Amino acid sequence: MTPIIFRCRRLQLCLPKLTFDWLGTRFYDLVSLSKDKGQLIMAKSVRFLDLFAGAGGLSEGFIQAGFKPVAHVEIDTAACFTLKTRAVYHWLKKSNNLDKYEAYLSQKITREDLYGNTPKPLLNSIINQEISPQTIAGIFKQIDAILGGVKLD
Repeated sequence: MTPIIFRCRRLQLCLPKLTFDWLGTRFYDLVSLSKDKGQLIMAKSVRFLDLFAGAGGLSEGFIQAGFKPVAHVEIDTAACFTLKTRAVYHWLKKSNNLDKYEAYLSQKITREDLYGNTPKPLLNSIINQEISPQTIAGIFKQIDAILGGVKLD
């Protein structure tokens, strides 16, 4: 199988080549293409980083396809609230406990109440920070802490 590496064009434009090459070591095969059938084949429980995450539309697609997010990095605070809320939704759904999420949607509880019983590592996986040459090392320190020494490859 030939691996397909996803690269972020925005990242290439934003960061110097040396930094991107260093970052490139952090990106891993998300999907492989079968040569004989031309079909996309996904490895189980493949993890991903969502850089320039926005409100998480791309992540939602990956999650629905069975990928596991490690972290999301986004500069916009409002988008980060959306990312956190979706992370809580998926956590509650996995534990078959969507009542709290439904209470939040119907405005019976606040966002703080929704986040209150959520594991802190899950909420901390949403990194509200600009990606720049000055911040990239700190961002990846946070991601390394989230991974707890476990490598992605």
